[in-house]
Amino acid sequence: MRRLAFRAAVLAITIMLAAAGFVAASVFLFVALYAGLTSFFSPPVAALICAAAAIFFALVVLFIGGIAGPRRRKKDDSAALLGELLGEQVRDLTSASPTQRLLIALAAGFAVGLSPRLRKIIAGML
Repeated sequence: MRRLAFRAAVLAITIMLAAAGFVAASVFLFVALYAGLTSFFSPPVAALICAAAAIFFALVVLFIGGIAGPRRRKKDDSAALLGELLGEQVRDLTSASPTQRLLIALAAGFAVGLSPRLRKIIAGML
């Protein structure tokens, strides 16, 4: 467990250092861009162009991060369909007698209360 915590800490520090280096390189890039643009444009226009380039750069990084990021899985509808069919069966079975309805509700509550595995399955469906 300690080894895993150590590796996680080293990974976090490495990512932070890489991010700091990336930010520093980006600052130098945009300062150089500003310095180069001042020879062609007035300083306010050069600053505006540099700011637009920085915003464009940030949007490109966000877009690439969105593409490379984790994909969301489609929700599987089979569990919902199974629950709906089971609910219809129980409703048809218990529609005639309130006593049956009460006994089935008590049995289901007892089963869910007794079994942690069943609780996990139900929580996963929700």
